[in-house]
Amino acid sequence: MFLKPKLRSLFALIVLIAGLIGCTTVQDFRKMTPDERANLVCNKKSHITRLASQKESLQASIQSAREALSRGYRIHKQCKQVKTYGNTVTTCTEKETFPGSSQRSMVCTESRPESFVEECNETPVSINPDNERLNIQGWLLDLEELQERFAREWDECDQYIRSLSPDDAYKHY
Repeated sequence: MFLKPKLRSLFALIVLIAGLIGCTTVQDFRKMTPDERANLVCNKKSHITRLASQKESLQASIQSAREALSRGYRIHKQCKQVKTYGNTVTTCTEKETFPGSSQRSMVCTESRPESFVEECNETPVSINPDNERLNIQGWLLDLEELQERFAREWDECDQYIRSLSPDDAYKHY
């Protein structure tokens, strides 16, 4: 296949990007250990990713409440997008002075590019320490239950996928 240099480099770039994106094939699965296959498959299972997301959310709530307790107040953050204007940009083009004439003149236009920035206001909000402690206790119990469920689901998936052949494990990917 003979390609022009620019097309050849573009083609090479596309092949490289496709490889980096992570198109895992059956051949890749055949090269992996059973543990690697199980990790790859189980990390993509929707019920497992949903449980992991719920765990992260609970951990963030617990952390936020602990920070509020140590600070003595919560911080309410309110943000909005505000339009801003950049520096003036001058663009000049050369045009015919009159249609069909050989005389040319410069026509310049000025513009200011628009962009948006986020402006936030932080407001301290009082808390009820007892309520925060109760919330933390409840979230810790929920988190413990969620971690047990996650471990059960993960072990079940892990054992099942490790027992499969690479080709069968790939079908679950």
